Amino acid sequence: RPELYFDQVADIKPTNQSMAGSSVVFNIQNDMALATTSLNESTDITPVALTASQVTLTLNEYGNGTITTAAVRGQSFVSIDEIQANTVGYNAGRSLDELAKIQLQAGTNVNYSAGATGVTPGARNQITPSDTLRAYDVRYNVAALKRNNVPGYGGYYLAFIHPDVSFDLWQESGNQALIAPHIYSAPEEVFRGEIGAFAGARFIETPTAPLF
Repeated sequence: RPELYFDQVADIKPTNQSMAGSSVVFNIQNDMALATTSLNESTDITPVALTASQVTLTLNEYGNGTITTAAVRGQSFVSIDEIQANTVGYNAGRSLDELAKIQLQAGTNVNYSAGATGVTPGARNQITPSDTLRAYDVRYNVAALKRNNVPGYGGYYLAFIHPDVSFDLWQESGNQALIAPHIYSAPEEVFRGEIGAFAGARFIETPTAPLF
């Protein structure tokens, strides 16, 4: 059984619905243009109207269950109720984790590693076995996130990595290598499955990472 990895980094803000309905609307305030022109005694500010955008989330319900019979409960050598509760509970956790992973996996702004500095394959189906993840790839993508003002977690970005891919990254040495979690963070602040940090990204190793 794999642990839950993706759900632990999802942002959650529980609140009561203001009204009944099947969707939640988030109003996002747009920033104003920067004021870079100086004022003087004969000029004043020119008021502008605020603009905003909206994001609508549709609420969905998920669930699973099992069946049982009086015969099974009466004839079983073990407590069927405990087994059912454990199985359904774990299924609920893994299902939520998978839903969180699906949202990340659906992204289209993807860069592929070519196993060398400064080279990027044109498409996923052009990747060869030698196109392993390198330190260059991590630095390239962290720079892109910073350039686009993407917020991180305590100064770091989070990267989910499959064990087979982390094996390739661990082959880097010197200033190309991963830093163990306890060096840069308190133990209680380490994410589940976190194996280290490098070039501004904290890596979480999980066997449930997408494979293509």
